[in-house]
Amino acid sequence: MKIKEELKIQVQKVKELHQKDLENGYGSVFIPYALERKFPKAKFETKWQYVFPMDKISIDPRSSEQRRHHILDVTLSRNI
Repeated sequence: MKIKEELKIQVQKVKELHQKDLENGYGSVFIPYALERKFPKAKFETKWQYVFPMDKISIDPRSSEQRRHHILDVTLSRNI
């Protein structure tokens, strides 16, 4: 399978995961302050979600919000 097709599958999985997160009261990502002020709902939009998210929800140390972060780069490179 070409990498482009695999990436499309991954993006679809992220969309489905993000929808579940929104239904469970999560689904936001960190957005820089000025951007978040200008677009307050952007952190909940699918297009801002990480392509390779963590399996678990964690607490953001900056905002104390529960959200899903991206996987560590070592984890990504190990799985590729």
